[in-house]
Amino acid sequence: MQGCHVRSNRRSWARVPLLVAAIASGAMFACARAPGTAVATPGPPPYDRKLGLESFDTAWSLVNRRHFDTTFNGVDWNALRIELRPRAASATSREALRAVMREMLSRLRQSHFALIPEEAAGSLSRREVSGNRGAEDAAAAPGDAGLEIRVLEGEFVVMRVAPGSGAARAGLRPGWILRRVGDMQLAEVLARMPVELNAADVRLRAALIAESLLDGAEGSTVRVQAGGARGRAKQYTIVRTLVRGEPVNYGNLPRMYTRFEQARDTAGGATIGYIAFNSWMPTIMRHFDSAVDAMRQMDGIVIDLRGNLGGVGGLVMGTAGHFLNERLSLGTMRMRDGDLRFVANPRRVTADGRRVVPFTGPVAILTDGLSASTSELFAGGMQAIGRARVFGDT
Repeated sequence: MQGCHVRSNRRSWARVPLLVAAIASGAMFACARAPGTAVATPGPPPYDRKLGLESFDTAWSLVNRRHFDTTFNGVDWNALRIELRPRAASATSREALRAVMREMLSRLRQSHFALIPEEAAGSLSRREVSGNRGAEDAAAAPGDAGLEIRVLEGEFVVMRVAPGSGAARAGLRPGWILRRVGDMQLAEVLARMPVELNAADVRLRAALIAESLLDGAEGSTVRVQAGGARGRAKQYTIVRTLVRGEPVNYGNLPRMYTRFEQARDTAGGATIGYIAFNSWMPTIMRHFDSAVDAMRQMDGIVIDLRGNLGGVGGLVMGTAGHFLNERLSLGTMRMRDGDLRFVANPRRVTADGRRVVPFTGPVAILTDGLSASTSELFAGGMQAIGRARVFGDT
């Protein structure tokens, strides 16, 4: 999965299109998928082998200096550099170098370590898109097809179709199987997954790749082949619409778009509140606070974290405080230079200064294979203190 990253001031790091995930620095966030981040900028400069080797050394050194675990999860980090550096030195392309660096990070056998290519780190609204994504307008706003994809039993299944999106207007439906995007057979995506990944990581990465293939410039088109599980797949042309959500720039991460949803449902004489959001960013929290305030008298609240890849870890403390009557710890983040305790205090005052009582009704949290990082911290913490029940995939 894509992780968060930091930049080095070294010349090689600034010029070479490689960025390393920053959990090694003790940063307490992971990142949600940014639409279009797989887009490649046409015409890369010639590969500089000397600069590539400097980049490998910089990446190795960054992890060496900042990894929270000084034992590197049992990996001999110095020996790994000796093993892989000759391959980095002999690489003849950026992609070949990236493959060596990805292998280096994968040896840690830990999440949140990945490369974010340079071409994914710029502003989406200024990036020219190509191939499946259409090259009609280099300055066009980013768009998407309006589909959320999950990989189930080896198939790319449409989990959700956004109302009013290009996919909805084209007639695609939840539960359909997506077989092709543009010229890419999605079965090839699974076939190309690194062999060292476990099944859960394969499903996560494959789903994100499929969704990235659907991204592109607003107003451009993408051809897909899809259909019901028993029906014959048909060709559909989807006109991409403006990416849904509020644009957020956070640190050096690619721009992302946050979305928030709330609703209420009455069944069996009970009134249930529903909250869903796609990433843990500060812009989401004012919506969350307002939603909980509107649901204080309801019989229960469902928090839907399916597809939520994470965000700013510290936000779980204030969020959990809406549901606690006492000060409790959700867990501890262990960093290289010390520990950070995630302690949640009861939220007894609203943003506008009104005194309230934290919600005391039942809380259910929904998860799936794309609920990661901060979403896992929140769900696991709330479950561990007995304040919520978790439903869905681990």
